[in-house]
Amino acid sequence: MNLVADGFRLYRERFLSILLLSFTIVFPILIVHALMTNYVYAVTSFLDGGVVGDFTNGMLVLLFLMIAQIPFIVFTRYEQEGSEHPLRSTYFAFTQRGFSAYLFAMVYCALVVAGFAVFIIPGLIIMILLFLTPYISILRDQPMRRSWKTALRLGKKHFVRIFLLLVLVSLAELILEFGVLYGMSYVTTNYLIILFTQMVLNTVLFPLVVIIITMHVMDWKRKTWL
Repeated sequence: MNLVADGFRLYRERFLSILLLSFTIVFPILIVHALMTNYVYAVTSFLDGGVVGDFTNGMLVLLFLMIAQIPFIVFTRYEQEGSEHPLRSTYFAFTQRGFSAYLFAMVYCALVVAGFAVFIIPGLIIMILLFLTPYISILRDQPMRRSWKTALRLGKKHFVRIFLLLVLVSLAELILEFGVLYGMSYVTTNYLIILFTQMVLNTVLFPLVVIIITMHVMDWKRKTWL
């Protein structure tokens, strides 16, 4: 619980810097995601009832998730280490690690989708076991290709904790988001306004989720000498 409180405190104290990071990195990614998924739904919905659109949406969510969380993992680390210019250093680190994160995300998505295609459980297991790879890469200052084995070991050791952490923080975000959108439905039914509101909410709340997860991974790192 202390780690969650620490995450909230960092989020509150550095809110403007985190918001700047999120609106310059996460928000553009969400716009691209919305454009791509809506285009696919529009083109294919009359053929298969939206199956292709759902598949594309799932792939893009995983892909963009792996990329979008990078700056907040870096920012949290720099803040915890007392870096002199954490915001500027985060942007610089993102430009360095963005492409490698994209390559890993492509492989990660392919493995998870293959697992879900075989059966739901293998896909879920793969998703959790390799989820911490970007965190390990950043916290240990090493390439993604050298981090997945450590992430795999950590994933096996803390499988239930990682699963519960992802479920709880995601559920809390979804409940808050649902509450706001439900209230918006009484004000307007315009799809673009609702979509824009949803993207803004995700832009504001997503960093908090990543910060809380990063706090836990840093704690596991200290305890297990990763």
